[in-house]
Amino acid sequence: MGAPVVEILSADKVFPNGTRALAPIDLTIAAGEFLTLIGPSGCGKSTLLKLIANLIEPSDGRILWWSGAFDRVGSSGRSLAFVFQDPTLMPWARVEANVRLPLDLAAHAEGRKQQARGRGLVAGRSRRRRPALSAGSCPAA
Repeated sequence: MGAPVVEILSADKVFPNGTRALAPIDLTIAAGEFLTLIGPSGCGKSTLLKLIANLIEPSDGRILWWSGAFDRVGSSGRSLAFVFQDPTLMPWARVEANVRLPLDLAAHAEGRKQQARGRGLVAGRSRRRRPALSAGSCPAA
């Protein structure tokens, strides 16, 4: 068996306002392992996922990805996938607006939007609102 995909070594998170979001935790996640975090609101599930995704840094302790730094993630055979509980689409907006937002933020809106349309990502659905779509028809832009 190879190196663990993720090793969490006594990592914890205390925010600048003093809120302890995650008590020290040790966890090893093996290649191919499916992990579900279950617990009451406020126990640190989302904080732990954000630490693993390297979106925030631990206040103490360490996190290793394939026995090294986060830059090892994304190389051949080394990818991570997450499903966060927070909605990532704007439910009040049309599909086109949901697809366009990250493109607008990246300042590549019009050209990239035309490319997406050309590939059929939003063809025939760009004027629909999010609740009118199944999860399978929502583009992952």
